[in-house]
Amino acid sequence: MLDAIDPSALAEAESVIVREAELYRRPPEKSTFMARLLGKSVGSLEQLSETHQLEKLFLFHRDGNLREAALRKFDGPVSSAFMFIALAWRLNDWVPEVRRAAEECVSRCFPQTPASIVAQAAAVLLIRKSSWRRWGDERRWLDAVLNRRDVASELAAQIIERPSGPTARILRGALQTPWMDSFLPQIAGSAVQPATRAVAYETLIAGQASWPNGWRWRWVDKTIGRRRVETVFAHRPLATDISLQDIIAMALRDRSGAVRSVAMSGVIRHRDKLSDVEAIAREFLDDSARGVRERAEFILR
Repeated sequence: MLDAIDPSALAEAESVIVREAELYRRPPEKSTFMARLLGKSVGSLEQLSETHQLEKLFLFHRDGNLREAALRKFDGPVSSAFMFIALAWRLNDWVPEVRRAAEECVSRCFPQTPASIVAQAAAVLLIRKSSWRRWGDERRWLDAVLNRRDVASELAAQIIERPSGPTARILRGALQTPWMDSFLPQIAGSAVQPATRAVAYETLIAGQASWPNGWRWRWVDKTIGRRRVETVFAHRPLATDISLQDIIAMALRDRSGAVRSVAMSGVIRHRDKLSDVEAIAREFLDDSARGVRERAEFILR
């Protein structure tokens, strides 16, 4: 039943799992969940060693020793996206010994896990992992599996087909790996959500990928001590040789005004590299999207 939980619900599910299964550091005096399940009263470590798949439950135990022992019991491919995220989360555990056990666990299990499961988990992890603060070198194991080409292919298909959800943010996170570059033209032309197509076109037109990489404070007015949080982006050049003229032409034919605005911004930015810039601008002076019309007028001025 754990495998059937929505992978995006891990934070909410953990507290419920701990409460319902009584996974506390000191179990209550009354008969525990596991004693009732097994029909006898035994120690937690003995339960873990004797009971098939109990490591999936003890992964959430409030006792760090039992979380560590559960991680050492995992072997083979991960069974679901929910469990994949649960294991990845232990890389950011508050107990250093648990983080080390998680490293060993994911190094065994993640490379064997099917790309479809990894991609489903990646759609959640690519948004959330940047907020994790405890881990250090442990992140390399997660980055390695997210950077697999077969995972990029599965994730691209999900990004294209999903009718709702933060797919634009997922795509931003996925752009850390060069494997995603070859799928950008397909995402730009076929993604269901306009915001996702806009990110893909923006990336192709800029010729570089960018993704959130932390945050910093930016002063708004030092005299009154006013400042705001600003997202910091990392960048890398794209590993693709698609024609700039062709990609802008594709974006200008998109049905979304937001995407056409991205295309017209590309015309402004790269006008020295494009042909018939004025003709392009005149064609879109009467566009239905205000942002497109304003950019066309700017080009002509």
